[in-house]
Amino acid sequence: MSEAETALSSASVRRVQAALAAAGSDAKVIALADTARSAAEAIAAWERDFGRCLAEMARVLRPNGHVALLLADSTVGGRALRVERWLPEFAARADLDVVGRAAQPRPHFHAPSSRAFATRPRFEHLVILKPGRSK
Repeated sequence: MSEAETALSSASVRRVQAALAAAGSDAKVIALADTARSAAEAIAAWERDFGRCLAEMARVLRPNGHVALLLADSTVGGRALRVERWLPEFAARADLDVVGRAAQPRPHFHAPSSRAFATRPRFEHLVILKPGRSK
């Protein structure tokens, strides 16, 4: 990240943090550094972070509750990450069951990663989860 981008990012974080404080929130804004790393490292970090998100959803979900997620296919390192391929496994790890889903093709506007969707379009997915069997 260039010095100008770092300064802009820092200024943006300060503005958002000030707005949260003015609204009486104690939430913290976390700025993610745009560090150069391999696609494998980026995917591993994403898997860890998304797994944590699902685990927290499972933790606070009532036994008869449901979670609705709106997710889009994405890319890392030029490789398509398709929701229908990874979400069932991630949900199972968090003791959540996929009980419904719908998908529709979505336009792809990011030219550098468009090749990943050349043979099959990018989709947006609505996924419904419920507590797993061990809950």
